[in-house]
Parts: sequence; structure tokens; C-alpha cells
Amino acid sequence: MGSDLYNVRVEKQTKTTVRLRVEAIHPDAPTLSNARSFALMLLRDGAKTRDALAKEVTATALLDPSWQAQHASSFVKKVTAAKGVVEITATAPEWIAHAKPGATWKSRAFPIDVTRAAVPGKTPRDDDAFLRVPAAVLRIPDLPAPKIRFAEMPIYDGAAYRAIDAQQKAAITPELLKKREGRAVAMKSPYGNVTGALVKYGTQYLVFSMTPAGATWTPVDGATSLALVELNPKGRRGTPLTRANMPKL
Repeated sequence: MGSDLYNVRVEKQTKTTVRLRVEAIHPDAPTLSNARSFALMLLRDGAKTRDALAKEVTATALLDPSWQAQHASSFVKKVTAAKGVVEITATAPEWIAHAKPGATWKSRAFPIDVTRAAVPGKTPRDDDAFLRVPAAVLRIPDLPAPKIRFAEMPIYDGAAYRAIDAQQKAAITPELLKKREGRAVAMKSPYGNVTGALVKYGTQYLVFSMTPAGATWTPVDGATSLALVELNPKGRRGTPLTRANMPKL
């Protein structure tokens, strides 16, 4: 998401409203905005992994205009920005619970243009929620090529799925990894919580995550939980991954 743009300090918090002092620290920092997308980014940048907002909203989702158009209003009810202060009214107390008076953080927030965002017109079936991706697409520079032919890639951000058959740290054995190779998984690890396809490169397993905005890969070493995933009917979806918008590595 680039460089830090603002210093943020919480001045006041009530049950569902928080007042933030927002100071630009970069010459390219946008003017403070009344957009819900901007407010949601400000709040999310201050949330830790354990906080309710971080569990519900991923960094990938924040950058998706379609997701913002559909779901920002589920978290942010009202925004007022003026003279270095952004006051945000949340839809529920848990979305601002982490923003305690005196808390500070840096933010890379900017308003997302949602006026042309594509909003899906139907609810996908579970078998529409994954893309069969050739292993050749999953090649990572300087690593051995995967031996599997295809991998099951989630087409939405991780918040659109729910975990099934989760196995905890002690049960994440070589046998389990071999059994789940190529499947769509959700992993909790010291590197963060990620959703993607489990792929073996040489002797190491990685969770390969892909969205229209790009691709990342996360080591399985140290994982505390590894689950298969299925589409959550109530999950928040944005722009789906397709063969046309799949990023090129």
C-alpha cells in the first residue's frame, strides 16, 4: 500500500463514535475525506490481529472497490472530516473497541472510488467459490516447481470463507500437509492469518494467496492452525479472481 501517509491519535471514544486527530506526514497524503472507505482504512490500520475489526476486514478487502461499495457501510455509519480531525460513527462498538483515547498509529488510508465498482448480482454456489489454477501459474522465482498439476484457489478474500476440519499445531504433520496439498486452506501462523492454496515447493510447503491485485506466499512452518475452507453464505465478498484478472508473476 506504499508509504505511511498520516499520524493518527485517538482523542475521544464513546460507545460507537471515535474522534481521531489525523496529521499528514507525506506530501502525497490525500485531503481528509468523508468517505466511509477512508474512515474504515484509518480504523483498520490501528487494529491488531486480535481485534474484532482486524478479524472481519483484511487489508486485501480494503483495496477492493467492489468490497468497499458493498460492505464499508456495515462498519462505518457516518464520517465527518475537518481541520485535521476525523470523527467516525461505527455501526457497532466492537469496530472501534481498539481505538482507545491516547492510542496512536500510522496510516496509509486513502478514499476508494466506488462509483464504478462492480457489485455481484447473485450469490455464488460453493463450487463457484474456487478457481482451478494450473501449477505453472504458481511458480515462485528461485524455488523448485510444484509437482502437482493444479491447485484449488479461493476466488474471494479470506473473509468470504469459513474454516472446516481445522487441525491445530500438533496435528499439522507431513502426512496432513501431503493430504491437503493443492487444496484451498486457511492458516493461522506467526506470519498472520491467510487463505489460499497449499502448495509444496521442493521440501517446504507454502500457502499461495492470489487476488486480482497480486499474489503472496506464506510459509507453513510455525502454523498454529490449518483448515480447509468453504464459502460462507454470510461472508463479505468483493471482486472475484478470474482467469482474465489473474495477476502475472
